[in-house]
Amino acid sequence: MNAINPLPLSPKEASRYLRNTFNISYTPGTLARLRCEGAGPVFKKIGASVFYDIAELNKWVHWRTFIRRSTSDIYPAKYPDPGRDCDVWAALGITFPEATATGEIDLH
Repeated sequence: MNAINPLPLSPKEASRYLRNTFNISYTPGTLARLRCEGAGPVFKKIGASVFYDIAELNKWVHWRTFIRRSTSDIYPAKYPDPGRDCDVWAALGITFPEATATGEIDLH
């Protein structure tokens, strides 16, 4: 594994990574369903094989994390791409940190 560009993860490895790193449980089957719905993390496909970059998994988890004070707080219906839908997120006062080359999110 290269320290600058970690190897991409298979769906099974991505599922394990999400569970071990964030304590959230998404099976490879759930990740497959989310790919079909366009609601999952960014992925790469080579032939029939699917891969996830750790940085993209970290960003996706961060995008899905919303602090709420009430059940009526505004929540986007899907998980939009902040680059594409930045006006929607900006209106909600949500900003996104950049992930480092190692996949870590800099929250400072």
